[in-house]
Amino acid sequence: KWLRKRESQLDSMLGATGAIYAIRKRLFPIHLPADVLVDDMYIPFEIIRRGYRAIFESDAFAFDVPSEKGDQELKRKARTLAGNYQIFAYFPNLFNPVTSSVAWQLFSHKLMRLVVPLFLMTLFFSNLFVLNHPFFAVFFAAQILFYGLALFEMKHAALGKKGLGYIPYTFCLLNYSAIVGLIHFLKGKQKA
Repeated sequence: KWLRKRESQLDSMLGATGAIYAIRKRLFPIHLPADVLVDDMYIPFEIIRRGYRAIFESDAFAFDVPSEKGDQELKRKARTLAGNYQIFAYFPNLFNPVTSSVAWQLFSHKLMRLVVPLFLMTLFFSNLFVLNHPFFAVFFAAQILFYGLALFEMKHAALGKKGLGYIPYTFCLLNYSAIVGLIHFLKGKQKA
């Protein structure tokens, strides 16, 4: 919400909260593709593409039921992130900083977040080649501890408990969801 508010202050936020958003009737897209996975992103992007803004209203609120288990959250996030890849395919011109007021936000907020898993894997495996340096040996041990806590928490999360590894587990689950979302998008497996 903090990020959406700041994006809105710059120009437009990138997507809306599916549980609650409002648009002007005349701005609703005449054609909404039947296969669109995240209409709460597609509709605001279509409006932004036409030169209007998508703004965040912090006084608006909705109640939603959060995912109780990791597999539910994985399914939800993988669908949403597959939808992000789809949105990139629908709106490639929004990445052009010359013609798009949201190009930087789209690149930094949406695209870079999706490549974090690749950076993390590269960091982990490249660290193996510099373990003889004390700094990198400690850094590698910290990574092992972080991912170990995530695995530990994964077993506890299956029982509906939150423990010491909740933050590492959630971080890893969200990054894994980005990989699953990409695979679903590339295979056309994710359905609207």
